[in-house]
Amino acid sequence: MKQEEIVIKQSPFVFIKYIVIVEFFFALIPLLAAQLLRAEDSYETVGLAQT
Repeated sequence: MKQEEIVIKQSPFVFIKYIVIVEFFFALIPLLAAQLLRAEDSYETVGLAQT
């Protein structure tokens, strides 16, 4: 008797969950980088920012 393989398919909701997580990190990483590098202070010191 041959045993059949069991295939477990992921729900589309798992894929959507991963997309939401990736989008969250792509939105969060630039914000954190700007805070760590103090990009706002650097931007305000540039002369073009004052025009």
